[in-house]
Amino acid sequence: MKKVLLVCAIGAFLYSCGGPDVCKCLNEPGDSEFMKENADACDEAISDEIGVDDWQSVNFGSDKEAADKFDEMVQNCKK
Repeated sequence: MKKVLLVCAIGAFLYSCGGPDVCKCLNEPGDSEFMKENADACDEAISDEIGVDDWQSVNFGSDKEAADKFDEMVQNCKK
């Protein structure tokens, strides 16, 4: 049990310190090696960036705040 907790703590630390680059997540093709290896981490990073639980389940047409944050994130990636 201690090993599981340690692994979880290390994983959480590494993710918070160096999760995937959100811009790379948005721009890489879905079938790229990066996305195959980082799809779940990318989903989590994008969700965290816009402040939702699961960005793929958000109805951006009815959630203007989430839509605005997503658009801002996309624009920041173009800079």
